[in-house]
Amino acid sequence: MSELQNPDLRTPESETDHPYAARLARAQMIALTRQARLSNLVPPVNSIILGVLLWGNVATTALLAWVGVVWLVSAVRWRVYLRFDRVVAGGAGFEPDWRNIWTGAHFLAGAA
Repeated sequence: MSELQNPDLRTPESETDHPYAARLARAQMIALTRQARLSNLVPPVNSIILGVLLWGNVATTALLAWVGVVWLVSAVRWRVYLRFDRVVAGGAGFEPDWRNIWTGAHFLAGAA
């Protein structure tokens, strides 16, 4: 079968030009949300442990603010997971905006 008869055989000009690129990107985003959920639970627990260890050695206001920010970022990321699940259940699940949302959510987690 030639490239003209089957477009899947043609050489893609870029990674996003491949016929399966959108499906692959969607599958990657779904896998990312499934694997990232457990890692989202770790920072709040660690912030409590570290808060207890640092109590009395660091300004209480700063310590409580930091623990609060860690929990807030975790809550925002959890909300993104739930929103993504609803979109996937609706048959969508990958749009260019989702990559930006994930990048922002993980940047926020790193900044906290």
